[in-house]
Amino acid sequence: MTKLSASRLKLLETSTKKYQESLSEVWPYLEGRGLTEETVARFRLGYVKEPLHGDESFDSRLCIPYLRRVGVVAQRFRTLSDDPRKYLGRSGVATGLFHVDAFFGDADTCVITEGEFDTIVLAQIGIPSVGIPGTKGWKRHYGRLFEDFDRVIVFRDNDEAGKTLVKEVTEGLADAGTVVVSVPMPVNDVNATYLDPEYGEDWLREMYEKCRTQ
Repeated sequence: MTKLSASRLKLLETSTKKYQESLSEVWPYLEGRGLTEETVARFRLGYVKEPLHGDESFDSRLCIPYLRRVGVVAQRFRTLSDDPRKYLGRSGVATGLFHVDAFFGDADTCVITEGEFDTIVLAQIGIPSVGIPGTKGWKRHYGRLFEDFDRVIVFRDNDEAGKTLVKEVTEGLADAGTVVVSVPMPVNDVNATYLDPEYGEDWLREMYEKCRTQ
């Protein structure tokens, strides 16, 4: 990711803090996605109720910050309506991988999944995970970041785009000797599977442990 200027980092931090203050506006939505208050605070989610100057295009969207040790380095803004532009980002700010904290733990296995909400759900239930912002968001050089893991599990959407993501991850880790395991979600995606009473948290945990030890 391109190094951000001090002024850009300040802008991202300022806007993240402001939009966190309006989060009560979307609590029903977040609770409907199965997120706890602790998780929402941990990931610093926010809501654009009163856009800062220049942020007018993000009005009434959920703010999802990308957090690093230096602070907020990017944001994506998710629509809560039927806007076909599901996600918007800031011009000139690349998002990269979501939730890179997973790289700094002691787990020998990491999950790759599609999108921020799926990653947040997995982190909430204690599964180390990193999110790709869309199935076309994988970059070949990302493979080097996963080389220290014995296994990488792709919790993917059960569609062609999900299959393509697995193929790209496998190719990206081909030289590292890392085992790549594909797990299609039985209900749309990770978040939907988590919320489904037939599967839920227990199923996700069981699949993680099964793939981690096989």
